[in-house]
Amino acid sequence: MKLSVYSLLFSVMAIYACKTTKPAELVPQDQTLVDRDFTELDTLDILSDMEPTEPIGDLPYNPSAKRLFDLVHTALDLSFSWEKQHVFGKAQITSKPLFYPQEVLTLDAKGFDIHEVKDLRTNQKLEYSYDGMQLQIKLGRTYTRKDTAKVYIHYTAKPNELPTSGLEAITSDKGLFFINPDGSDASKPKQIWTQGETENNSRWFPTFDKPNERMSQEIRVTVEDKYKTLSNGKLVSSTKNPDGTRTDYWKQDLPHAPYLFMLAIGEFAWVNDQWKGKPLHYLVEPEFESSAKEIFNHTPEMLSFFSERFKYEYPWDKYGQVVVRDFVSGAMENTGAVIFGEFVQKHKRDLIDEDNDMIVAHEMAHHWFGNIVTCESWANLTLNEGFANYSEYLWAEYKYGRDRADHHRQDERDGYLKSAYTQGMHPLIRYYHRDKEEMFDAHSYNKGGLVLHMLRYYVGDDAFFEALSQYLHKNKFSDVEIHELRLAFEDVTGEDLQWFFEQWFLRPGHPDLEIYYHQKPESNQVIVEVIQLQDNLYRLPTKVAAYFADGAMQTYDFDIRRKQDSLVLNFDQMPVYLQFDSRDELLAVANEYNKTEAQYYQQLKRSTLFRDRMMAFQAIESPEYVDSAIAVMIMDPYYLMRNTAVEYISEDIYPIYQAQLVQMATSDPHSYVRRGALEKLSEFGYGELAPLAEKLITSDPAFSVVGAALAQLSNLDPDRGMALAQKLKEEDSESILQSVASVFAVSGTEKELDWFQNKLDRLSIFTLFPMFEQYLAYLVQQDAPTVLKAAGQLGKIGSDMGQNSYKRLMATSSLAVIKYMAIDKMENEETGPAWYLVKTQAENLLEQIKATEKDPNLLERYQNF
Repeated sequence: MKLSVYSLLFSVMAIYACKTTKPAELVPQDQTLVDRDFTELDTLDILSDMEPTEPIGDLPYNPSAKRLFDLVHTALDLSFSWEKQHVFGKAQITSKPLFYPQEVLTLDAKGFDIHEVKDLRTNQKLEYSYDGMQLQIKLGRTYTRKDTAKVYIHYTAKPNELPTSGLEAITSDKGLFFINPDGSDASKPKQIWTQGETENNSRWFPTFDKPNERMSQEIRVTVEDKYKTLSNGKLVSSTKNPDGTRTDYWKQDLPHAPYLFMLAIGEFAWVNDQWKGKPLHYLVEPEFESSAKEIFNHTPEMLSFFSERFKYEYPWDKYGQVVVRDFVSGAMENTGAVIFGEFVQKHKRDLIDEDNDMIVAHEMAHHWFGNIVTCESWANLTLNEGFANYSEYLWAEYKYGRDRADHHRQDERDGYLKSAYTQGMHPLIRYYHRDKEEMFDAHSYNKGGLVLHMLRYYVGDDAFFEALSQYLHKNKFSDVEIHELRLAFEDVTGEDLQWFFEQWFLRPGHPDLEIYYHQKPESNQVIVEVIQLQDNLYRLPTKVAAYFADGAMQTYDFDIRRKQDSLVLNFDQMPVYLQFDSRDELLAVANEYNKTEAQYYQQLKRSTLFRDRMMAFQAIESPEYVDSAIAVMIMDPYYLMRNTAVEYISEDIYPIYQAQLVQMATSDPHSYVRRGALEKLSEFGYGELAPLAEKLITSDPAFSVVGAALAQLSNLDPDRGMALAQKLKEEDSESILQSVASVFAVSGTEKELDWFQNKLDRLSIFTLFPMFEQYLAYLVQQDAPTVLKAAGQLGKIGSDMGQNSYKRLMATSSLAVIKYMAIDKMENEETGPAWYLVKTQAENLLEQIKATEKDPNLLERYQNF
């Protein structure tokens, strides 16, 4: 929506601009503006799209998995042993030879006990061989592609008893996880959940565990009646059994890839909603039931938006979303049943500061890109993840406007560049890799989305979304590779786009550009010069905008193809400034030179783009323009601009803005700006800060503002700050608890120890560090008996293998700090003996932790303790 508004604005301005400008022209091939030792190339060096299969160095070639059978349907009957952490399974696999006749069906089945295998049509037992990873079933006869085989497998899966590994994006490949299975951790619910990506679902059911396979499914899952279950498809029935258990029957008729099968089991609060007659389910811990719809932000509206944007109605039976503990990834797009890590689980007042829009949009978009069409191999992962990342931009653009979308895109760009320069560059389509898990990086995600943004601006909105629609419809419920996306765009646009896909998907890197604006006022001419610094040349179609004193603006096409390329612009009157890449479409490191601060100031005032305004403000340094730039920025419609302006207010100009800062602290629409204004008032000693802070503590809806105000009040009036902290200490929000902890760290007595210990037991991993930091600051102020009691709790956490590894690490590290604190205190003759007991207890507990710790990474860290 916002894009069309901006496009209309530019069009109207362009009409007026045409009255004052002359056509642009490209500099002749032999014209040189600046002497540089570059070899000019007139054409792109297009590589062959044929991929060799030989290794490159130590990187092996990773082909798509060879399929001998088509798995048509999988039916599972499952129950569980919490004590042994086993899965008791009965699987019925329906399959057909893909083309060639077959006698043996090979399935991935990792770490199973196989009890029985038989032919469901004849009920005869089948011979099989099993090596612990793959099950090879002799079918008893030859099957052709016209035949259907149905086999039954009775098995026990033991996911906990296999070696596990993981990387940063997905930290464990266990496949199925029992959380707090013995119920020993009172602060954590008992749960079972799965995480199939990449090829980990074969740790709990037999399948061909590759992304280029797909099948329909049904799952009957038997659990104690107190537990809720969620799986793919629709809930056909829920039957209570005489033994106090219940069997839920989930069925999905549309096919999808094996890694998208899922289960979640736990004592969830279940909140229902609906979209166009389809059920929506929001599953959270009971504490968060009243916030469930806000946690899964705008789900019905998003389903309508993406269905319309992609011109493909959401096809799945339902849309379920569940939050689980200790999830090994951020979230997972299992078809119609998305799993989220606990970090999304917040109360309504926390969601004011940090909503979940982007991650909810990301996982939902996968239901088109990843679930309807699935990457053929993990080498093509960006066809899943790049689209999901760019869909975050699309949603933000539609719902909140282009400033927020471009701000998000800037963060994505920064993430990609940081990864590229610290970890290396590789093609988006990456057939050569050591481990498929390496594909889950800032290339597949961030760069993939950034490249799609360029493609959108190159072909135009109508063509972009029409091509996506054709791509989805033509390839629905099948596997795809990059050339199928290219062909969809070529079919719609009528243009050969091999050059675009070659340079952006099949080559590594990005352009590194220098931009020069050569002004020639005597002839009303500006020459825009672009130099590509990187080795591989890019073709970069973009636009340059000229802004004029009368308010007009004109854009010019600039199709960059050479090492050093230029565009000559002739005008009736000179523009006040020019902007390269005026639509902010390119993925490039582009540095502008010989642009004056006066021109940047005009850019700050006039640009509608987030990037241009922020870039202009950061480029202005001289006193002549800084104060004026702050005056412009502090009135900007986008919160980050206003907040940045507040940060730059100096002592010299503070008196001018004091009244405005007070107003912003109480009434700015965005919580970050309210907090920033309050902190700026504190920085320069605002005389009425204490009553202002107390007003915000009791009235502001956002906990980020309340927390900042509490910190300010505590500095000015510790007794009043402590009194208000006591009132806030039972709030459920972790963000406000950190602020309360900071007050207790300075002013707390032994009475607050129980509060700290209770909160440490319930913390999520995302607030562990700041809370442990405040806890230690609090303990430094306490006497030996209080610290001795604290040491016992920390030792219990550190040695509890059921706790998250980060929490164990923080507890054990804190225990080591207590040990050295006790050594320092022992120098005092009066209190030394009491602190000797603390030191001895800390040492003993550290040794116990080392003796029981099973994580080699943690053990290595503990050696220094």
